[in-house]
Amino acid sequence: MEKERDDLSFSETNIMLQEAEELLINHYIKASYILTWVGLESIIRKRLKNESVKTEYNNPLQMIKNLYTFGLISREEYDYLQNQFKLRNLVVHGYKAPNLNEQVTKRLIKFSKGLI
Repeated sequence: MEKERDDLSFSETNIMLQEAEELLINHYIKASYILTWVGLESIIRKRLKNESVKTEYNNPLQMIKNLYTFGLISREEYDYLQNQFKLRNLVVHGYKAPNLNEQVTKRLIKFSKGLI
């Protein structure tokens, strides 16, 4: 039987997002974007657990849907995350991601911090 994993605290996740910002300053856009997603998934998981939402905590797309379903994000934010998830998949699976740039990554970092 698998032992339950320990979630990062919001403080630890905030540090991770600061590290993503530093990567971005040094023009490591893909690395920054991926690290931001790691932090974002941690934040989403913790928010859902804090709201006692039962979900597949290892399925980011399902967690995003639950954020919207339970009123934790707006429809506009849900659509934004859906689009970012598509971009995330391109990046983490080694495909070209022509829409990925510094501004896109900065916006995702800002969005992630807003969920804390």
